[in-house]
Amino acid sequence: PPRGRWLFHWARWWSRILLAAAGANVRVLHAERLRPERAFVIAPNHSSFFDIPVLFSTMPRAIGFLAKRNLFRLPFMGWAMAAAGFVASTIWF
Repeated sequence: PPRGRWLFHWARWWSRILLAAAGANVRVLHAERLRPERAFVIAPNHSSFFDIPVLFSTMPRAIGFLAKRNLFRLPFMGWAMAAAGFVASTIWF
């Protein structure tokens, strides 16, 4: 959403700094498939803490997330997620 663009730019900057500070090398395979004019769904497997920073730093356009409702209760992070238009999940696993 337009109101969340400021968050995307800030998150992209934060993600790149975090990955560089950690010495993580990110390589995107088949980047041509991530065209900004197309809609797509990405389902990370959360096999590391870097899933979210890698997504923010490599996606060609602003992205949104479906996140656990409890995360929206966290100060600052939850407020930013709500302002960016992220969706709170009501499903419990």
